[in-house]
Amino acid sequence: MDLDDLFDNDHNKQKHNNDHNYRHEKQHTSYQRKNGFDGMPQIIERITANPKLVRIIGLTVILIAIVLIVLIIVLFPAILELLKFLTDNGLKGLLDLIWSGAK
Repeated sequence: MDLDDLFDNDHNKQKHNNDHNYRHEKQHTSYQRKNGFDGMPQIIERITANPKLVRIIGLTVILIAIVLIVLIIVLFPAILELLKFLTDNGLKGLLDLIWSGAK
C-alpha cells in the first residue's frame, strides 16, 4: 500500500460522508415541507376550511374597525385643539407647556 493510496482512501471516505450528509439533509427538508409548516398558503387554506373560524375572524375585524372609528370620533376634537395650539404657539410652546406643566 502506497502513501498516495492512504490519502486517496481518506478522500473517498470524506466524499462518502459528504454525500451521505447531503442526502440526509435533502431528505430531512423534504420531510419538513411535507409534514411541517408551509407558510401563509397553508394558514389561509386551514382558515377557509373552518367556517366557524372565518366568522370569528370576520367579527373580530369588524369589532376592531368599529373601535378605531369610535376612537377617531372621540379624539377628533382633541386633535383639532392640539393642532390649533401648535399653529398659535409652535412646537417650542408645546414643549414649554409639557416641561412646565399645565397651570
